[in-house]
Amino acid sequence: MIKYNKDQGFTTLALGVILALFISGCASTSEPEPMPVEEEPQTAPPAPAPAPVEEEPEIVIKPSAPETYIVQKGDTLWDISTKFLRDPWFWPEIWYENPQIENPHLIYPGDEITLYYVGGKPRLAVNGGPRVTGLPTVKVKPQIRTEEFDDSDLSIPVQMIQNFAVRPQVLDEATIKASPYLFGTQEGRLAYATGYTVYAHKMADAKPNERYEVYHPNKKLRDPETGKVLGFETIYVGSAVVKAGGDPATLELVDMLREGLPGDILLPIEKLDLDTSDFYPHAPRPGLEGKVISLHKALFQIGQHQVGVIDLGAKDGIERGHIFVTYRRGSKVREEGGYTQLPNEKSGLMMVYRVLDNVSYGLVMDSVLPLRINDVVKAP
Repeated sequence: MIKYNKDQGFTTLALGVILALFISGCASTSEPEPMPVEEEPQTAPPAPAPAPVEEEPEIVIKPSAPETYIVQKGDTLWDISTKFLRDPWFWPEIWYENPQIENPHLIYPGDEITLYYVGGKPRLAVNGGPRVTGLPTVKVKPQIRTEEFDDSDLSIPVQMIQNFAVRPQVLDEATIKASPYLFGTQEGRLAYATGYTVYAHKMADAKPNERYEVYHPNKKLRDPETGKVLGFETIYVGSAVVKAGGDPATLELVDMLREGLPGDILLPIEKLDLDTSDFYPHAPRPGLEGKVISLHKALFQIGQHQVGVIDLGAKDGIERGHIFVTYRRGSKVREEGGYTQLPNEKSGLMMVYRVLDNVSYGLVMDSVLPLRINDVVKAP
């Protein structure tokens, strides 16, 4: 750094400035100025495609829907839904859980359900009844009403369909071949009943007092169009208690509902795919479609409160409580020059109550036409 000195004055400062200018001039003449480089125009990356917007379901309130409804003993959720909604499976879409009551997602006898609108959209909520606390009470007119209060909730109780929900089983071929099976008795009987002592193979590790369910392999469940085997349906026979393990193992038959036969398989109770929790009707994802592949305890057709098997299961995202619209598959009418395919005709509603990997069991809730094998089921 150049500093001022009173003895030398500004001599040193002036000399430094002249020397700096001389050096700067030499640098500018010895190197040419660099040519400007043209930069390529940059194009902005394409904007990502907007995510598809899922359409809200069309929820239609019945013209006859009441403004309020007092839940009665014996009502089911399906009954209450049909009082307000054209499509009862949309109940979860408009249900408002009142945080001021215990178990707000459940409905009990005595609850007063009110229909109201928020932003033009319908809502249902419990706004009165023995369980409601902290809300203002409006007395419309003097009256005396006595109602019995029940602690049971109004989901769809499994007890209503327990004969369907637990059995039958649908198993794959590998499971059937690997399962223990009955093969005989000391007396050489061809059929077995309650109290019989029977013998089984593939139970070397069985322990005394272990309990097994006895199933009879019944029929193959096939896709009616492709012929593909989707599973093997079995029929529940009864129960068996192990008396001694080994090969053969010794068992005693108990609680038999039908006669046991040689070849009937044994499944440990803890391995059975049983779900005994209550569930609620709701719609599956839009566009889901399947077909009826079997009729439970029927040969040709079923109606209301009977059971059918569809070719959709857990792999397709099916859940207990899913509602499907059923359609009679249109027939072909012969005309001059060929056949004309008639359109499918709506026949009723089916609710899924048991879900397996490849198939599901459904209970026919409403029926205007009998349901047959190969009929169509669609998400509403």
